[in-house]
Amino acid sequence: GVWRPQTANQCTFPTEPSAPYFFDETCQMGQLGCLADGVHVACRFCGEGDYASIKCPSAAHRSLVQAKVEEAGGSPAYCTGFANPPMTPYYWEPECKLGMTGCHADGAHVQCRFCEYDGVACPDLGVWRPQTANQCTFPTEPSAPYF
Repeated sequence: GVWRPQTANQCTFPTEPSAPYFFDETCQMGQLGCLADGVHVACRFCGEGDYASIKCPSAAHRSLVQAKVEEAGGSPAYCTGFANPPMTPYYWEPECKLGMTGCHADGAHVQCRFCEYDGVACPDLGVWRPQTANQCTFPTEPSAPYF
């Protein structure tokens, strides 16, 4: 990374990350999520995975793929409590409550919900399925090569 005046107060990733991020002036070297872009200490990941404890401001940046999945209800990547991947498909359902069928599927997140299970249908996007777990899936096929 190269410091430039025009990008001094914004994150500059060589490739847009899938995790949300924002510019946090309070970040210090070594704090969780800081130096996300490898250039700016104040560039910070937030809101999911290892960074779930860092609250994202409403202005946090999200990738186009992540935005499309979130329009459909969230990402199954948020379901991090499974000791082993289940054979039942699951997805992130923001409306889940304890006691609703399929909710709390991973044992850690109430919003993690099994589908194709006890009458719960799977949404069109954002579903983890065992048969596609080791394949790349995109809402729109990218023009760049992938593997």
